[in-house]
Amino acid sequence: MDAEKDPGTYQAILDADKRSQKRFSGHGTAIAQVYNHIIMPLANKRDKQTQVIWGIYDFKKRFGRMPEGMWLAETAADTPSLEVLAEHGIKFTILSPYQAKGFRKVGDKEWQNAEGANIDPKRPYVCKLPSGRQMVLFFYDGPVSQGIAFQRLLERGMNLPSALPARWMRTRKSRSSCTSPPTEKRTATTTASVRWRFLLP
Repeated sequence: MDAEKDPGTYQAILDADKRSQKRFSGHGTAIAQVYNHIIMPLANKRDKQTQVIWGIYDFKKRFGRMPEGMWLAETAADTPSLEVLAEHGIKFTILSPYQAKGFRKVGDKEWQNAEGANIDPKRPYVCKLPSGRQMVLFFYDGPVSQGIAFQRLLERGMNLPSALPARWMRTRKSRSSCTSPPTEKRTATTTASVRWRFLLP
């Protein structure tokens, strides 16, 4: 978002984050991103560090707080990239459901297969890292995200709410690494800003 080209929208984003902190006990809804649109698994360790450090600095300069989450370009991630995020205090990131290989409940020994996006996007998952640190992973809702990006799901106010119950009512086994189920039904969606700027009329 260019503050000079669209100051009104830019300020609205900053204000929304401040309101969300009041609503969610100090947790803002804005998240940081790596500084450039770099594919993190292809970057060397020094470049990974630079992307995260500069991304945190930019976020703090704009929002006046430390980011809790960080978006990785194209959701491209590997273990070294997650290690760098955790090293610098980032608590969570968002991935594609197709990046999930398996999951298990805390305390369980048997892993459940998650290939083919077979994972619940309403729950957070804890990824234990080799360093002993951990990263919380959210997997975005693939069909809803596709609907927003390519099927005009946000064109009318009732389109999105009507699309969610069918997704939420599906019977699934618990897919969370957390010890307790979520008390509210929330899901993550993603879409590229380029979709709105250049592709939609």
